[in-house]
Amino acid sequence: MPQAIQIGHINPFAVTQAVDLSDEEIQRLWVAVSGDEQGSVYRPKSPMPLFLLGGKGSGKTHWMRYHSFALQRLRYEERSVGCLKGLSEDGYLGIYVLLGSLNAERFHNHGQSPEIWRALFAYYLELWLAQELLQVLVRLCQEEPSVCEVESEICAAIVGLLGGELNDVVESFDGCLNLLSRMQAEIDLAINNIMFDGALNIKIRVTPGQLAFGIPKVLKRKISALRSVVFAYHLDEFEIITEDQQKHINTLIRERSSPSTFRVGGRLWSIKTRHTYKANEENKEGSEFETWYLDRRFRQSKSQWIKFSYQLIQKRLEMAGLGQGGKITRPQIDALFDVPDLGWDSDFVRERISGRARSHLARFERKAKAGLKYHLLPGADDPRDVDAILRHIENEQFPLLEKVNILLLYQAWFRDENLVRRSVQIRAECRGFQTRPHRAGKYQRAVQHYGSDLLAQLFREERKRQSLHYGMKTFIRMSEGLPRSLLNLLKQIFDWGIYNRSSDRISQISTNDQDLGLQECAEWFLTTMRKSGEQEVAIVTAIERLGQLFEVNRFADKPVECSLLGFSVRERDLAVVVQERLRLAEQHSFLIRISRGEIDRNTKERISKFQLNALLGPKWDLPAARRGIARLKASEVEIVFDPSRDDDFRELLRSWTEKMTAPYFGRRQRHETPSLFDVRT
Repeated sequence: MPQAIQIGHINPFAVTQAVDLSDEEIQRLWVAVSGDEQGSVYRPKSPMPLFLLGGKGSGKTHWMRYHSFALQRLRYEERSVGCLKGLSEDGYLGIYVLLGSLNAERFHNHGQSPEIWRALFAYYLELWLAQELLQVLVRLCQEEPSVCEVESEICAAIVGLLGGELNDVVESFDGCLNLLSRMQAEIDLAINNIMFDGALNIKIRVTPGQLAFGIPKVLKRKISALRSVVFAYHLDEFEIITEDQQKHINTLIRERSSPSTFRVGGRLWSIKTRHTYKANEENKEGSEFETWYLDRRFRQSKSQWIKFSYQLIQKRLEMAGLGQGGKITRPQIDALFDVPDLGWDSDFVRERISGRARSHLARFERKAKAGLKYHLLPGADDPRDVDAILRHIENEQFPLLEKVNILLLYQAWFRDENLVRRSVQIRAECRGFQTRPHRAGKYQRAVQHYGSDLLAQLFREERKRQSLHYGMKTFIRMSEGLPRSLLNLLKQIFDWGIYNRSSDRISQISTNDQDLGLQECAEWFLTTMRKSGEQEVAIVTAIERLGQLFEVNRFADKPVECSLLGFSVRERDLAVVVQERLRLAEQHSFLIRISRGEIDRNTKERISKFQLNALLGPKWDLPAARRGIARLKASEVEIVFDPSRDDDFRELLRSWTEKMTAPYFGRRQRHETPSLFDVRT
């Protein structure tokens, strides 16, 4: 047994956003994606601009800050290497800029033309980027004598880039910083007072790119150690700025000049335009830039995501001092959580269900008697037949197998098979399974495929609602390639574990605290991901409706699909507005696009498949892992994604429910056009 980790009063997952971490914490918590130890994936010294996109919490900011000069310098200190030597070896210098700090929303309206604001924003951004680079030069001058020797020459060159006559004599990097800061302050003052002055009396001293590209050229000429170094501007939160402002940055990317380049970070929906101000030409991927989708890469490699997640958690726990100075292992992390056996012969299940009312059996009896009354119970003509069926499917020792027996009988009922004879067969199949549970067969497949759903039904029927999602491996799977989702889930679980502890220190978090954390995290995810613009209501409504449909399936008498968490649809058949809402739901990580769609049997056309983010599953007691996919008509998806069609959705939900519910199984609707639910079990 691994040595238990003792949890005290500190939650190691309390901070979940990279913007709230110090440079030292970013460094200590860094986990390289497999294969990227030498920068082969992120390619920080590549001159090709890179768009680093991902869902909320996919790790973009952490990646960009890690490759910035502040973090580079920390690594040089750890290696006792000078900054110039380190930069020369790295081959790049990262200049991190948080675009949200620009307050870019100020640059519009107030009686000024778009052209004026466009020019002013471009000038302001030049001053901003130049100051960030000068901050690096101030640090280099403090530590590198060779930089100090050419400081005045570099400053003179920078002043020369500003154009016009300046009365300031600038001979130091601090002096340059002060000069650019005053120019920036003039712009801030003018914008703040434009409502009173009615005009912007700003003298623009540089053209776009003149400082951003010009200063690195000066440094390359004056400092020999930087001659092979790429100057990479890391522009984070691209989604914050307007379409016109993005167009300006696109123009800089298109007209970039060596040794400068860009790394642009943003959410999946951040790209408002690819056009530039150069004849309105559009930047093309592979020519002007590359794109890397963080969370998609994680999801495409399950093994790499698991490895990355464990390393991420390990570093968090070690930084919190929970490893007692040693390296924390996977088994120690797994041991932090109580993970009960949820198999068919589980004591955990038997202790909570056996000997109780066994409401699932009583429910089946009521439905069977109703079917008998209305002549809908095939093979049964007398109440004694119902009694015989009940005796055949009973299995008090193993409640989950009893549920499997009932499910198999519901499936036979739907197919109009003789239920008395089928119940005898089910009893024999059940006994055979108990004797040889690993032997392949129909009964074994039913246990394997439907076990999770039937277990959820058992607990709900006995009023013991539990998520049934326990342990680190499950949490990693549910986080869908989003590091912050995993961190937030662990934060909520650890918060409950610490709050409900019975002693100063605990070594394992209970199933109850895991349940509470899962429920809270699902609410957090739905709430914080609501900021999806004007389509917010439609998207959130659609997700809640999908959750209800999948819930109906999971807790039905005869579920159509096992572990249903996704759906497929032919996107081209959808109305344009619904296609847009579907795309936004995917970009906000509510829905996960399954990379391998399905092929239509008739047209051979690829059908799109989507899965509800598993982190939302606990809200509706849905499974943590997808097995089944519901094939939806375009008309059904349009109902789901239209918040104004409440009546139509209630009818759709009723139809789903009836087709999976005994004793009728939707028979009163059999004259309608057949759908998925009329075809097969």
